[in-house]
Amino acid sequence: MENERAFAKKWLLLQPVLLAIVLLYALAYSLAERFGLSLFHCNIAARIGLYCPGCGGSRAVLALCRGRIAEAFFYYPPIPLAALCLLIADIRMALLLLGRGRMPSRRYGYGVLILCVASVIALCIARNVLLLRGIDPLGDILG
Repeated sequence: MENERAFAKKWLLLQPVLLAIVLLYALAYSLAERFGLSLFHCNIAARIGLYCPGCGGSRAVLALCRGRIAEAFFYYPPIPLAALCLLIADIRMALLLLGRGRMPSRRYGYGVLILCVASVIALCIARNVLLLRGIDPLGDILG
């Protein structure tokens, strides 16, 4: 139990660092946008003319920073899913430190990992099928 509490403390101390990284990314994007630069350029997509499995990830982080959860899910489903998992883990760790909770089980983490990988593969296939039919779901990444 004491090891779990020590892990919970370390986990919660790491969260402000993670939040700072996300906020710095949002700030860098905002500054780049003001100067007319694009952070959404994908070299893989530009070279082969199809979306890569990671296309949309930056836009999802930005949409999540702006509080647009549905938009973030459209761009790249694992990003809001990971944010939700981190929020749940933070709550569970805080409850563990307060003596009212237990350590989260790993089996849920594997399920979420499988869901994320499956959603990335399905999204990549769906976007490229749409692109081959003349519909560009993400707009200016390939342009």
